[in-house]
Amino acid sequence: MTLDLFTFKGETFDPHRDGARLAAQEQRVFDAMKDEKWRGLREISSLTGDPEASVSARLRGLRKEGHKVERKYISRGLWLYRLKAGSA
Repeated sequence: MTLDLFTFKGETFDPHRDGARLAAQEQRVFDAMKDEKWRGLREISSLTGDPEASVSARLRGLRKEGHKVERKYISRGLWLYRLKAGSA
């Protein structure tokens, strides 16, 4: 997967300051999820070393890039996520 540093957006986003860091996070999340296994944010965070909030944002980013990120509700606000192969 190749990421364009300018696909990230936001009022406080600075591509020179944040681009490489966010792209590296997104790559780690992609690599952790490409096996199509269901995982919660805590498990993905543990695999990547990135905070759960960052993992959640990177999963949204993968969706915006055209990847199919499925989610299913478990209970009490807990969701599991998986990346479907062949997406994007």
